Amino acid sequence: RMPRADRWRGYGHLYGYPDEAVDFFVEAGLAADDGGEMGPGKDREFMQIPTHVAQTGRFTYAVPLDHVPTTVDRALADRAGRILAAYEERRLEMDDADDMIELLLRLNERFERLSIIERTRIEERTVVSPR
Repeated sequence: RMPRADRWRGYGHLYGYPDEAVDFFVEAGLAADDGGEMGPGKDREFMQIPTHVAQTGRFTYAVPLDHVPTTVDRALADRAGRILAAYEERRLEMDDADDMIELLLRLNERFERLSIIERTRIEERTVVSPR
């Protein structure tokens, strides 16, 4: 079995949370193991990304109290917003389970491709050329 901190880090990346948020969560968890105070208002607040079910509390991640949203935070919120808008637009067309599954698979494939393209562009911009 992997150490707990590694499992936490793996879950954070699996769910697509920003690297900084994953690092913060793992470090806060380790600090709590050492008796540090943790929890909302003590060492963290939460970034909230709206979902179909609720505007807050469903897609959230912990950040330090003094956190200022980064480019990565804004990009994640923007991508999630585009996915949510596409889902809500198409949700009206979903009459039965088979239609819903087919449509969601197509949406997933579309956004997966967009994500790969976007990631490639970001990586290309961050590559440092030798002088």
